Amino acid sequence: MQLPITARVGEVISRRLSRLSAPALQAARAAAILQSDFDVELVAELLGAPLLDMAAAWEELEAAGIVRGHGFWHDLVYETVNANIPASVRSLLHRAAARTLERAGGHAARVARHWQEGGKPDLAAPAFLRAAQEAQNRYQLTETAGFYVQAAASFEVLGRADEATSARVEAAHVQEQLLIVGVQ
Repeated sequence: MQLPITARVGEVISRRLSRLSAPALQAARAAAILQSDFDVELVAELLGAPLLDMAAAWEELEAAGIVRGHGFWHDLVYETVNANIPASVRSLLHRAAARTLERAGGHAARVARHWQEGGKPDLAAPAFLRAAQEAQNRYQLTETAGFYVQAAASFEVLGRADEATSARVEAAHVQEQLLIVGVQ
């Protein structure tokens, strides 16, 4: 359970963000979309920015107490940055994150969620199917079933009933396997 950001803490963090240069603010937003396992190189690629320009923005973020290493200085900083990303920018960043993570060989589940959040169910559905296969290869059956269900939902949004049904059937088969091994 996450605690709500107090008005005072949110105000302090928002003030820090308002003092950032435009490149640093965009870098912070991109990092918030990636959420974890990010660094200056990945953020630069996501934004299509020159690495040395992004390095300067990153130094600004570190000096302002926004990021450190491969993460945010604090969860409250992440939550404030994330909460203040405009919706139109958010969907663009999610799509850029999906493309960047695909090129970097990122986990299919992360890629799928970024496509989904970016409003691209046509790209999310096959990524969820890949995520299901990856999870099944690691014998993570609960996750496998969940990814098939998410793929089915994405196919339904697209009006592709046959593919949605096929994904649901796969989810049901995995659920049966879970019952056999006694996992619920």
